Amino acid sequence: MKTFSIYTYLFLSYLLIALPNAQASDLPNLLTATDIDGEIETEIAGGISVNQSPYQPQVTQYLCDEVTVAGEMTIDPTHVGKTADIFVWAEATFSTAIPNTEV
Repeated sequence: MKTFSIYTYLFLSYLLIALPNAQASDLPNLLTATDIDGEIETEIAGGISVNQSPYQPQVTQYLCDEVTVAGEMTIDPTHVGKTADIFVWAEATFSTAIPNTEV
């Protein structure tokens, strides 16, 4: 069994990224970021879906589970098409517990 968390970091964002398999309304809101002048807001949503369950910011799952990680950013229209450095990471904690395999 693994526990995953999605972590976010405040950063400047300038590039719109759309993921085809997740709708923004399906993803948990993670944070709202502003630019260095406090003027431009970027909303960031994302999560992990295990076996097609609703997206969550943190999940516990087994290695055999189907996992989908998705994220979406809503940015100021004046920044669409500009380039940005985006860094995304996940942390995993592995358990030594053995799942119940009785039939």
